[in-house]
Amino acid sequence: MICIVVLVCTTFQLMASDSTSVKEGRSFELFEWGFSLGYGFVNEPLPEGRYEPFLLLGHIEFHAHRKQRQPDSPHYFLLFAEPQINPVFVNGGMNDWEAGCNIGLKYLIKMKEINGLYFHIGSGPQYISIWSPEHQANGFAFSNNFGMGYQRVFKRDVTITFGYRFRHVSNLDLQLPNLGLDNHFFTVGFKKDFPRRAQQRRQNKQLIIEEE
Repeated sequence: MICIVVLVCTTFQLMASDSTSVKEGRSFELFEWGFSLGYGFVNEPLPEGRYEPFLLLGHIEFHAHRKQRQPDSPHYFLLFAEPQINPVFVNGGMNDWEAGCNIGLKYLIKMKEINGLYFHIGSGPQYISIWSPEHQANGFAFSNNFGMGYQRVFKRDVTITFGYRFRHVSNLDLQLPNLGLDNHFFTVGFKKDFPRRAQQRRQNKQLIIEEE
């Protein structure tokens, strides 16, 4: 919950304080969508076995100012959302699952235009199906995340990402037991630039209208 409050306050501060003129950038555009996979290499030990979720993350990312900063800006903040439905392996079997949506803030540092380093923090609601009587109750919980990674733009509108993230899941003692579930993940994913496609469609439509 503290993460959510910090994210909201930071977002409003960013939107209110920046009066920099804007231009369309060639990389790291205004709005991107994509998909990521996450493999847990350090997982929470439970009496029933290790809690090993395999992350299946949707990804929506956009700039907080609706328009992009100067294309030569070396760094800036982005907002993102990650809806997810994740299978969970315990003691070698896929007997459980979890679902939720992580909402967060990302800090991107551009390097040589097509490369970038990023750091992110997020939080969101999470449902977990596992019931571990000595460790964690099932049902509604919160997922808190932070991590870092590398991204590279391929072609003109596709970005590949490689990252690390730590995740803690617990339920604020709404149900007991509530010892929490901690996992460390390697992630790999892609993002696709939506505005460039939309702009191309608008330009093609305008050309057809002018020809008529």
